[in-house]
Amino acid sequence: MSQTKPYRGYRGTVEYSHEDGVLFGKVIGIRDLVNYEAETAKEIEPAFKCAVDTYIADCEAAGEQPNKPFTGSLNVRISREVHEDLFIIATQKNKKLNTVIAEFLADSVKKVKKLA
Repeated sequence: MSQTKPYRGYRGTVEYSHEDGVLFGKVIGIRDLVNYEAETAKEIEPAFKCAVDTYIADCEAAGEQPNKPFTGSLNVRISREVHEDLFIIATQKNKKLNTVIAEFLADSVKKVKKLA
C-alpha cells in the first residue's frame, strides 16, 4: 500500500484490486469514510483530490465540520512502571511529562525514518 501526497491536510491510501482491475483508496486519519478509485496511476491523485473536495463540500452543505486528521492529541496506554519512569525523567529535566513523551516519540520516528 502506498499513500497519496497530502492535499488540504488529508492523506489517502492507494491500493490495487486485481479482481476489479482498478486502483482504489480511502482518506486516512479521520472517522468518516471517504474513498475513491481510478483506472490508472495518473488518475488516482485527481480522484483523491476530488473525493476530499467533495467531502468538505458535503460537510459544509450539511452544516457539519469535516473531520481533521492527526490533531496532535493521542491517548496511549502504557504500563504503570513506564508512566512512573517518564514522570521521574520529566521531573529531573524540569519539563512537563507531555513534553518528554513528545520528544521521545519524535526521536524514535526520526530513527525509524532513517532506516526506511
